[in-house]
Formats: sequence, structure tokens, C-alpha cells
Amino acid sequence: MRKDENVNLIVKILIMGVVFLIIVRGWVYTNTIQEAVKKQDDLFIMNLMTYQIRSGKEKIYIYEAEDGMGMMVANLNSFSGWNAKLVDKLYYSEGEVWKYVEAENKGDVIPVIYGFFNKNSGESYAVIVENEADNLNEQAQSFVGYDNKQYWYLHLNNSSLDSSAFGIYDFDTGESFYEAEQVLLNSDIEEDDKSLNELGCNVKEFDYNDSFIEGMESFPTYGDLMKNFGEPIEVKDMTNVFIYGNFYVLVYDNIEFVIQCSRSEEGEFIIRDNDRVCRVDITGDKYILDSSYFGGIGIGSTANEIIESFDKDIRKINHSGVDDTCLERVVVRCRNDVDKYNYERGIYFSGVMDTGLALGIVFLIDENDKVVRIIMGWPTAG
Repeated sequence: MRKDENVNLIVKILIMGVVFLIIVRGWVYTNTIQEAVKKQDDLFIMNLMTYQIRSGKEKIYIYEAEDGMGMMVANLNSFSGWNAKLVDKLYYSEGEVWKYVEAENKGDVIPVIYGFFNKNSGESYAVIVENEADNLNEQAQSFVGYDNKQYWYLHLNNSSLDSSAFGIYDFDTGESFYEAEQVLLNSDIEEDDKSLNELGCNVKEFDYNDSFIEGMESFPTYGDLMKNFGEPIEVKDMTNVFIYGNFYVLVYDNIEFVIQCSRSEEGEFIIRDNDRVCRVDITGDKYILDSSYFGGIGIGSTANEIIESFDKDIRKINHSGVDDTCLERVVVRCRNDVDKYNYERGIYFSGVMDTGLALGIVFLIDENDKVVRIIMGWPTAG
């Protein structure tokens, strides 16, 4: 073969290679971020917020989907176009929620706090994000979405913050939008959710109405609690118990309610009318679960009858800390005096709150196989 024929062959191969690369690039190339996001979440509806991380080739993309609000990190590749990676997802079934997330991209930590809340039609709010531990007090970027939901986020300038100390407030009124237990820590909550799902804590066995006591809501707001039960005999301060927040135990005759409190404009924790009960302890036979589901189970009920009727087991309880059981999450969280209960066995039921969060009910059993205490709480949030 002559030299000029070799050159022509090489040129032809190069041309064919370029054509092949063009064809392949056209096949794999994603033109827009939206297309890349849709590949990761086929329930995508619309973009909410997009902002640049560094040179314009990396972006944080927050979007609305049919089932919730998601966050992705998107990267622009000169060959393949935009590629997106799902970092986090908030689901409407969780109620009004927000998260602090530290996404990693090419070695950089990208702190973002974001969420959504329900709003009255036609209203919109300016959101202030506060974090006293890191001297943060900034107004979040916001977008008034559809279906009476408002979405918002705050990019935190590439510096990690104390994720246990956030507060989300209405800029105009100073009112808190969320309970502090809804802070979803980046790594801890992912492990929590994983273990809860594996353990079946979120498996629905009963409805929220089945947790009512004497026909009254078990997890009312503080205002409704005062209407139903009147002034408590005693109020105990259970400050900073296990998860971030200030808790007060309102003690009545034979029943106690734990409320997680808001902060005043001066930063002090107070009980507001819209602060909600997050845990209930029934200690006497005055109150029973009177729904058709539980059939009037109360203090003094026989454990064996519950086991036979509901195909349940009596389990051991470790009061020294939260173990990997739904039962212990309900019993131990939100209280620092559980060692005084002196009941080492219990029967667990799982259900769902009116907000969509998991709800657990534990019947504590004494040595005579009788129900001596009924505890209701949220295993996912305390």
C-alpha cells in the first residue's frame, strides 16, 4: 500500500470517528437541566429555584413534583450535557416540612435549608431563617407555588452550620412556621427513616381517629387542650430532651401531655396556642382508647387478650437509650425520666397522624400481665 493511500485511510478513519462521536453525543446528550431532572424523577412538574454553585457548570436545582418537592445537584458535561443527581425529597404526605441538607459535589460541601408550608389562598410570606449558634438571621428566597403551598430555600454560602439550632419564622409577625422536631438532620434522619421503614414503624395499622381519648383528640394544639382539659395540675420543663427543642409536660389527673414549644421574639421558649402535643402518657383508668379499633383498651386491660386479638408480641424495653425498635423510640424520646417507669415490657401498635407522620402507641405491661401505662408518640420525630 502506498504512502498516500495510508494517509487517505487514516483520514477516513478519523472522519468516521468524528461522525460516530457526533451520533453518540446526539444520542446521550441532554439539552436542558429539566430533561436531566425528569430522568431522575418522572413525577417532575416544574422548576422552583436554580442557582449556580461555581463556574456555571454545577447548579443546585430545586423543583416541584406530583408527590412533593425535591433537590438535585446538576452538572454540565461538554459531551453528555446536563446530568442530575437526586440529593433529597420532601413529600406532601409529611405535612409542612423543611430540611437542612449538606450536599457534596466535587469535594465541596453545599449547605442548603429548604422546605414548603401550606398557605391560605392569595397569601404569601417572607421567611426568616435563624440559627443562634452560628449567628445566622437571613431572609430565605421564596416562591409562591401552586395548590396552596409556598416553597422556599436559603443557600448558606458553602459553610456548615449547627443543624440542630434552626428556626423558621414569618418575617412580619415573628411567628414560627414549624415545630422544632421537624428539623431533619442530613445524616441522622436518613438513617432514622431507613431503620423506621425496615422496622415497619410507618406501616399503617390504625387511623389517627383511633387514638382519640373519650372522643377527644389526643394530639391537639395547646389552645384546644386547654378547652378540653382545662388548666394542668403541674407543668414540668423538659428542656433539650434527646432531640433539639424545649418540651413542657402538662400534668393532669391520670394523663400527661408533652408539648414542644415555640420561641418568643426575645428568643425565650413559650407555649403558644398553636403549639401541638407530640406525646401522651395515660397513667390511670380514667381515660381509655374508645375507638372501635382498640375496643376500649385502657389501664388494667389484660395483655394476653390484646396479644390474641391483634396477633401481637410482648417485647422487652431498653430504657437506657433509643434502640432500633419502634417501641423504644416512642417510650424514650421526649422524656428524660423514663427510668422511673419501671416497666420493662410493652406491646407496640403503629398508625399514622393526621399530618401523615408515623404515630406509635405502646401499652406498658407489669409483672401481672396488665396494662399499666399507655404512651402515644411520633417515632419519627419524638
